[in-house]
Amino acid sequence: MDLRNAVVSRLGLKNLGRLGGFDTHKPAADYRVGDAVGIFSLQHVGNDEVVMGDSDRHLDVCVSVFKSVADRQLVISTVVHVKNWFGRLYMLPVTPAHQIIVPAMLKKLSSRFSS
Repeated sequence: MDLRNAVVSRLGLKNLGRLGGFDTHKPAADYRVGDAVGIFSLQHVGNDEVVMGDSDRHLDVCVSVFKSVADRQLVISTVVHVKNWFGRLYMLPVTPAHQIIVPAMLKKLSSRFSS
């Protein structure tokens, strides 16, 4: 995220901060729609699913984190709505980077909760 923020700030995009930029001591029950969670804002908080997102003039991003208790799985889905040519250009390096970053993050999360 630091590299991303340094590069895109020169292109006029906003600094999103850091992925882990949230209070790890705040109880889950205290989060409400509109609260910041890392680089996103909460859009929906349910028992099994949390939906977060961010928008700017180039992209709308929505992330769903769904917990399947029956299957003991965590499912993360991301939808990106590209609004213009700059958004498409921005997504060219981001898409392959996410194909590396997201599985690594999930593996790290999985190891934390499986022990």
